[in-house]
Amino acid sequence: MPKTKTKIPGFTKREIRGWIRIQKIMREYDRQAQEAYAKEKGEASGLKRVARNMLAKGYSVAEIIGITNLPREQVRALKRA
Repeated sequence: MPKTKTKIPGFTKREIRGWIRIQKIMREYDRQAQEAYAKEKGEASGLKRVARNMLAKGYSVAEIIGITNLPREQVRALKRA
């Protein structure tokens, strides 16, 4: 464990190292959550693109829902657009 130069009144060096370790873990958790959100958002937009293409080719709303698992209202909205 690297030596800590941070000084916080009332805390031992061990408590400060623990706090620093927790901060690193929380930053990593936040990074992973942001990546997961971005991936999910990208997949959703990809599914919408697929649904639009399927509508253009004449697939029924039920077929599109079965293939993409998009909600019925979302597919209908794409059909109206």
